[in-house]
Amino acid sequence: MIELIVKDHMQVQLPHITAETEVSTAIQLLQQHNLIGAPVLNQQNHAIGYISEHELLKPMLEASYYCDAPLIVSDIMSHQTVSVAEHESLIDLANKMLTARPKNYPVLNKDKKVIGIINRTHVVNALASAYNSCHS
Repeated sequence: MIELIVKDHMQVQLPHITAETEVSTAIQLLQQHNLIGAPVLNQQNHAIGYISEHELLKPMLEASYYCDAPLIVSDIMSHQTVSVAEHESLIDLANKMLTARPKNYPVLNKDKKVIGIINRTHVVNALASAYNSCHS
């Protein structure tokens, strides 16, 4: 079997979302990058949290109904992030995804900086390519 590693299948174009980013800007950035979530980054590009459609849904519903003051990402982001190393096996990640909740994983280099994101679609596509190469 071909060795599959995370770095070869991750999405490298990410929005730069910080804790101070206004929520409507974060939503636009997620949409521009075709993502349902992304890491919240500090100045050193380390993940300090995570923002996803799941965290956005309730506050945006309430804010749009009550026309509340603008929200910033730090008001609603998750402070727990589950990440993956760039050289981790895609097979190991796929096995994690069978039991773990996250759909998206920030990808970290050896300095713990976020260099990409990988999600279930990326993993399934990579596994499908490997499967097809075995059967062609």
